[in-house]
Amino acid sequence: MCNCYRVTPPAFRKSALGTRWMETMKGDLENSDDWKGLVVRPTVTAPIYTLEKGCSGMRWGFERPWAKSINNARLEKRGTMWKKAWAMGRCLIPMSGWYEFSGETGRMKCHLLEPVEGGPILAAGLWEAHEVLGDCFTMIMAESDPATLQGKIHNRMPVLLSHDDGERWMAEEPPDLMGSPGIEVKETIVPSPLKKRKVDLVQGDLL
Repeated sequence: MCNCYRVTPPAFRKSALGTRWMETMKGDLENSDDWKGLVVRPTVTAPIYTLEKGCSGMRWGFERPWAKSINNARLEKRGTMWKKAWAMGRCLIPMSGWYEFSGETGRMKCHLLEPVEGGPILAAGLWEAHEVLGDCFTMIMAESDPATLQGKIHNRMPVLLSHDDGERWMAEEPPDLMGSPGIEVKETIVPSPLKKRKVDLVQGDLL
C-alpha cells in the first residue's frame, strides 16, 4: 500500500518514449524546479497528467467528511465512492520509485521499489476538483501476486501501466490494463523518507 513515492527528473530524461502525453510530461518535469527530487507524501502537491490539463500539480488525497486525505483507492471498490472519478477523472501518476514498509512497529524496514531498467513508472490514478483544496488525486491499488517481489512485501500495490497503455487507461476501461504489465522492479532497503532525514533525501540523494 503506497503512502510515499518520489519523482526524479533524471529517470524521465532516460526514457525514449514518443507518445504525445509522455513528451509533454517529460518537458514539464524537467523545466519545473518544483519537481526536482520530490518526495511525495499524502497532502503534498505532485505532478499529475490528465487529458484535460496535461501535466499539472495536484494534492495527493481526496478529502471526505470522515477523512482528510484518502490517498489510495481499492480497485475492487470502483463502483462505490470512486464511481464518478472512475468514469470521468482518470489520470496518470509519474513516479521514479515508491516506498513500502514492512515489519513490526518501531522496527519497520523501508523498501524502495524501482524499475530494474531505470526510467519512469506510471501508476493509474483518479482525480477530482475540490472547491477548497483544488485538484486532488488518489492512487489505485490492487491485490499483489504473493509470488512477486511486491507481493512478498505487501498484499496491495499500485496498479502499474505500460507506457503504451497510459493514454488508453484515461480514455476507456479495459480490464486487461488493471494489473502490472510485467515491469520488473528491484528493491533497496533505505532510511525512511518520512523521518527527519527526508530533507537530506530531497536535497541530496534524489538529485
